[in-house]
Amino acid sequence: MKLQAVGLLVGAALAGTACGGSSSTTKATSSPSASASASAPAYTPPPNYVPPVPSPTPTPTPGVKEVTFGKSNSITNDQGGAMDLTVQAPTFPKSSGIYNPTNSTLASFTVKAVGVSGDSSITPSDLYVRGADGTRYTYENGTSTTSVKTYGPSLPFIEHLAAGEPAKGVILFDIPGQSGTLVYAPESRPLGEWKF
Repeated sequence: MKLQAVGLLVGAALAGTACGGSSSTTKATSSPSASASASAPAYTPPPNYVPPVPSPTPTPTPGVKEVTFGKSNSITNDQGGAMDLTVQAPTFPKSSGIYNPTNSTLASFTVKAVGVSGDSSITPSDLYVRGADGTRYTYENGTSTTSVKTYGPSLPFIEHLAAGEPAKGVILFDIPGQSGTLVYAPESRPLGEWKF
């Protein structure tokens, strides 16, 4: 009986090895995917193919306050003049024949400023839109009756905004798309940025 049990165990061990059980030697085989990819031709793009270039992401100007649309933000200039400045998120009106955008998109911002202390300025030329590639787009303003009826009253030119004095108006930009950064930069010195 002991011999039969040992014989069965040895037979089972040999049968397991022959049927794919563990073995000390293994034969290398190639997988079907490896052989298929080795025989597939390499991709060659057409001669006129131009790979897409990712657009750069606008980066904030170092040391400039990044502010939020729709919220009042306190802005102080180099001379200590302070104002509360609120800019509404842009709208993108369709061209009405008054302004036909050459860069494809009109962006309209409503700007409200109130002097707090000292001397501040708020003029359309204090604002510009910076594109993702760093290009600056200056304002497109009109004070004609048709323009005011279509877009709203333009942002006034107030070079000396006194404490408590309000200013409000619309400013338009002709830009290449619906994204960028609005920059408030009196005397070409950026003091606030709104990313959209």
